[in-house]
Amino acid sequence: MKQISKIKYLIVCLLFIYACKGDNSKYPYSETNGLITTTYLNDTTFVVKEYYNRNSVKSIITFNNKEEKNGEYIEYYENKNLKEKGWYKSNQESGKWFVYSQNNNLIEMCEYICGDKAIAYSVSFNEDMSIDTTKVNHYSTIESMQDTIYEGEPYVFNVRLVTPYFKNGMYIVLIDSEEEYCNIRENKGFKAKFECERFEKTISIKDYKRGDNQIRGVIMNYGDNPKKVMTYYFSKNFYVKQIK
Repeated sequence: MKQISKIKYLIVCLLFIYACKGDNSKYPYSETNGLITTTYLNDTTFVVKEYYNRNSVKSIITFNNKEEKNGEYIEYYENKNLKEKGWYKSNQESGKWFVYSQNNNLIEMCEYICGDKAIAYSVSFNEDMSIDTTKVNHYSTIESMQDTIYEGEPYVFNVRLVTPYFKNGMYIVLIDSEEEYCNIRENKGFKAKFECERFEKTISIKDYKRGDNQIRGVIMNYGDNPKKVMTYYFSKNFYVKQIK
C-alpha cells in the first residue's frame, strides 16, 4: 500500500510539473477571426494582423495588455507594398514615421517626440526624392564631416534649416536629453548655445567620451515677435576611438 501511495504521489508531482511547464510555454499562440489574426506573445504584448485577403496583409499593430497601441505599426497597400511604418508608445505616435506611395517611393517622413504629438520635423518628398516645399515649410538636417574620430580631435558637424518657418534667423542649443527638448521653454541651463547667421551653422565640440556618443540639439527658428519661435529637435550618433 505504501508503494502504491508513493507511485500515486510521483504521478501527481509529474502532472503538476507538466502543467506548470505547459503554462509557461503557452506563448506565443494565435486566434483567428475572419480576416484578423491576434497573436499573444506574452502576458503583456499581443499583435493584431489584418488581411485584405488570405494572401495580402493590410496592417500589423502591436498592443500592450491595456489594449493600447504600443510598439511597431506597419500598414500595406493591397498590392503588398509598404504604405506606412512607425512606432507607438501608449497609443501615441513616437519616433520616426515613414509614408510610402503605392509604387514604393518614400513620400513623407516625420518624427514624434515628447509623447504629446509634438512633431520634431515633417517633410514631404517629390518622386525624385527632392523636398516638396509646397507641402512643408520647414526641415532641418545635420551633417557630420566624419562619424568616427580619435580622442582629442574636435567633432565637427553642420546644422542647416532647409526651408525655415520664420525668416528672421535661428540659433542652436545643445541638450543632454529629449526631456530637455520637451521643456525647452522653461529650461535655461543649456549645455551650449550657438548664434547663427541666417539658417546654417558649423559647430565644433570636444565634449564627448570614448566610445559611442550622441549629439542632441534644438534649432530655434524665430520670427519678428519674441513669442514666435519654432523648435526643431535633432540628434546624431558618432564614435570616438582611443589614440594608439
